[in-house]
Amino acid sequence: MEVVAALLCQGPFVLCLRRAPGERHAGAWEFPGGKVEPGETREAALARELWEELELRIEAPAFLGTVQGHRDGGQPFALHGFAVTLPLLAPTLRVHDRAFWVQRARLNPEALLPADRELFARLPPLP
Repeated sequence: MEVVAALLCQGPFVLCLRRAPGERHAGAWEFPGGKVEPGETREAALARELWEELELRIEAPAFLGTVQGHRDGGQPFALHGFAVTLPLLAPTLRVHDRAFWVQRARLNPEALLPADRELFARLPPLP
């Protein structure tokens, strides 16, 4: 299974989202994204997922790399991460129940889902 995720950044801040009650991994913190549909490019999947989850339109995502994992210890997945720069905003939440902009230096990676931790570590250092 192929999945995409966006690390939405503005200067020293990154947007973190919490999965809503009733969702898989409810209460977990993550970066937005989702499954790549058949025939869809990773970039198209990222744009679609960000619109579906947050009503955001993006341009020029920067590829961060791919993290391999297993869904709940079972099905393997490849998580393709992208950094996206955008203004500090309050997104419309459709899948998550909380969102907050956190300074990258203050984000505890252990609060994120494991694959998202690896993507966060791949963000280029701030100037």
